[in-house]
Amino acid sequence: MRTLLMRALLWGVLLLCGTASAERDRFGLGGGGTARVFSPAGSSHKINSHTKLNANANAGTDTLVLLGALPELATTNLVMVIQTTGLSPAPAPGTSTPVDLSAGATPTVGHWEFAQIKTGGPTSTSLTLTAPLVHSYKSAGAQVVTVPRYGAVTVNSTVTVTADKWNGSSGGVLAFLANGPLINNGTIQATGLGLQGATFAGDANGGCAGSDLGNTGRRGEDVVPAPGDSRDNSTNGGGGGSCRGGGG
Repeated sequence: MRTLLMRALLWGVLLLCGTASAERDRFGLGGGGTARVFSPAGSSHKINSHTKLNANANAGTDTLVLLGALPELATTNLVMVIQTTGLSPAPAPGTSTPVDLSAGATPTVGHWEFAQIKTGGPTSTSLTLTAPLVHSYKSAGAQVVTVPRYGAVTVNSTVTVTADKWNGSSGGVLAFLANGPLINNGTIQATGLGLQGATFAGDANGGCAGSDLGNTGRRGEDVVPAPGDSRDNSTNGGGGGSCRGGGG
């Protein structure tokens, strides 16, 4: 049994742990809430709603435009805004040197912050915040995730607390705040819920010359939008087979 007095914040993709804003510090351990016991034995719980940011949100704005609604806003008024992907310009395929996520154009992939909702609810696709954003977020690759605030948290034996898998535009994040003891007798995990592997792309007529676009299997998903086909990696996305039909 592990008993921790902490803010619990877990990520589906460890790569995405970027710089947090002052908004996170303002919320501390969440400011209190009701105790939460995750049960019964053998059950699985997903506690975060998520959706794609549907319009760019620049630093200083207090409005978020969403692709879909966030049902969990019925139980919390706190969200996380995070630039999950969207690195631009993309490094050359096959680059093996470290990738500086802050070197591209604004915004920086991995930036995130907490924001509290002033107006908007579980059926809204436009939210007004109580304070302006610190960072800028580009709709291509940014998402908004609800964050519950609890008092004490207990995860009973054989119970799992997890998140939805990243679906190409949102998901892969498990987050909550707790200002009381966190007693974990079960499992809190987001393993394998991040960026996806490549889908199969068979083409008997594809050639085997070159390394990109039309001659190879697809690359795995990475922090660059639409990585396409290549036997070379693209940042953290692995390369595909040496020609079409060779596998992703």
